Amino acid sequence: MTVQRNDIINIPLEFKLACLVEGFSEQAVLQAFIDHISFYAVLGSGYIKGYREATSALKELNFTNSKGQASEAFANNREIASQCTIEILKIGIQTGNAKAKKNRSRKYIKKLFDTMERTYSTDKLYLAEESVLVFNEDFQVLCEFFNRYPKEYLEYFMSKIDLADHLARIGLNKLIVNGSMAFFAMLMGGFIKDNIRNLAKPATELQIEFIDELQQLHAKNFIVRNVEKRRVIYHNFFYNYYNKTNF
Repeated sequence: MTVQRNDIINIPLEFKLACLVEGFSEQAVLQAFIDHISFYAVLGSGYIKGYREATSALKELNFTNSKGQASEAFANNREIASQCTIEILKIGIQTGNAKAKKNRSRKYIKKLFDTMERTYSTDKLYLAEESVLVFNEDFQVLCEFFNRYPKEYLEYFMSKIDLADHLARIGLNKLIVNGSMAFFAMLMGGFIKDNIRNLAKPATELQIEFIDELQQLHAKNFIVRNVEKRRVIYHNFFYNYYNKTNF
């Protein structure tokens, strides 16, 4: 049975600022994150670009804020769930290309998805009337395994994205690694080119002015050696731009 929940997602200001500065669609960033969630990446070994970073965000929430309760989604199919999980673990410890192993695990993830009783997962979630997020099978299986609604994972992902802090730390070589910011930084670097940035519209005068002033701010911030002071400078600059775009 297809389940749809229309939970309202709370979008943090810092996530809005980061998307605005980079010219990203908030929906596109969230969808890219969803699309790179992998059940195999939770259990298996090897690096798969994008999937490791995105899935790490879910793992961080699951293991640092555990609900401490067993999943009921597989209560009536525990043997099947156990067999599928063991098979994925077996694939994970084998030698070979991580992406190929991920592909081989698909049939077991599909089986988990088809046999689970859905309580937390959903096919779709609406950001707005015409703005829909679509969840893959991996994401939904993980929701049921760890008793979390998609909203919880998405809000955690967004809460860890702070572009002002990221830029402040880059210049001082004091980066703090977390899966969410690592994935967002990959998007900044062009990891996904389609539908993330709106390149069809020509840059406005305000955008051109902002980019020019941002480059100057990077240079001015060089003499500021305190992370928090740098972060506040960047945040205020981004927030001022945000207010102008929403005037």
